[in-house]
Amino acid sequence: MQPISADAQELAENRKALVKDYSGGKTESLSELYNKHPRLYAKMRTALSTPKDKRSDDSLDIHRKRLMAAIFERLEDQGIKGKTYDYVKSVACKAAQVDRFNDIPLPTLQSLYRKFGEKNLNKYDDQVKELISTTI
Repeated sequence: MQPISADAQELAENRKALVKDYSGGKTESLSELYNKHPRLYAKMRTALSTPKDKRSDDSLDIHRKRLMAAIFERLEDQGIKGKTYDYVKSVACKAAQVDRFNDIPLPTLQSLYRKFGEKNLNKYDDQVKELISTTI
C-alpha cells in the first residue's frame, strides 16, 4: 500500500472542512451529508457548481419573450386587452403544466409558441381559448 501524499492529504482535509462548513458542523463526510442532509447537500452543490453557459440563458430568454408576445397577440386578437405580464405567464405555465414560468424547458417554449402563433391559429384555437378562459 502506498503512503498518502501530502497533496492528497491536504485535499482530503480541505474536503472535510468544506463539508463541515456547509453542514453547519453536523458532519465531515460527504456521503453522510448526501444521505442524511439532502437539502444541505443540494445547497452546497448549487453554491459550488460552475455558472451556466450565458448563451443558453440568452436563448431561453429570447424564446420566453417570443412566447409572451404570441400570447399577448392572441389575447388582443380575441379582444382581451389590459392583461398583465403575470397573467400571460400564468397562461403559459398552465399550458406547460409547470408552476414557474422560468421552469418551462426550451422544447416546450417552442411548442407553445407554435400553438399560440399566428401560423397555427385555426389548428389549436380551441385549446388556446380554453387555456385563456380558465386562467385567472
